[in-house]
Amino acid sequence: MKDIRALQRGLEVLRLLNIHNGATLSDIVRLAKLPKSTTYRILHNLCSAGYVERDAADSRYRLTPLVHRLSCGYDEAQWITEVAKPLIHELGRKVVYPVTLSTIYGLEMLVRDTTASESAMSLDYYGVGTTLPLFHSSSGKAYLAFCDDAAREAVLAACLKSDHPDHAMARDGELLNRMLGKIREDGFAFEFRSPRPKAAGKMSTICTPVLGDQGIIGCLAMRYIDSAMTSSEVVRNYLPTLQSYAEKIGSGVQKLNNA
Repeated sequence: MKDIRALQRGLEVLRLLNIHNGATLSDIVRLAKLPKSTTYRILHNLCSAGYVERDAADSRYRLTPLVHRLSCGYDEAQWITEVAKPLIHELGRKVVYPVTLSTIYGLEMLVRDTTASESAMSLDYYGVGTTLPLFHSSSGKAYLAFCDDAAREAVLAACLKSDHPDHAMARDGELLNRMLGKIREDGFAFEFRSPRPKAAGKMSTICTPVLGDQGIIGCLAMRYIDSAMTSSEVVRNYLPTLQSYAEKIGSGVQKLNNA
């Protein structure tokens, strides 16, 4: 059966807008690697269908609430919707900076929930479904530090077979062991000045593991404006709150599992 290329391209543009909501036509052309005329037609059709809208003030394209209907039939993990989500959004209101919950997904971390769209301090946008690198994100490093030995060995073995640039660190066992040992000792991981498409180099991240009775459940991270405070200030002023909510999520998941 022949693939419908136009449908595939339309879905790819929706995926990109989920990550880069508020992108211009030029942004989508660059990210999708499609001709400008093709990209414009796709966006025009998505606008006509009601899934995307173009802001007349700045010519940026944004998803509409209608896209939520696309996920109505998707049953995501019960613990995320019932336990983690309310706590994450409560945490976001407390710390003001955007917070994110992610879980392992193959050889990447997958954003499962985030307050990025609600935070006035968010200079970029990590939407739900965004994938983050294992070795170059605070969430990935926290996961590798706190997962069990068998899981870590399996992930690292797969990374050793990969030619992806992000997985190169798996080949430097000494450096990796030092880094993960320090994270386990500290109880958190940092990623400084993340090179994201928007506001590259301005946001850094601190992350702590969410632990349950079966080990690591996920990773809870807070992104902050790097120039606003030192890493020591972040640890002193925000880490205790972040860890407190990670513990609440972990305890809530255990209760849910035992119910």
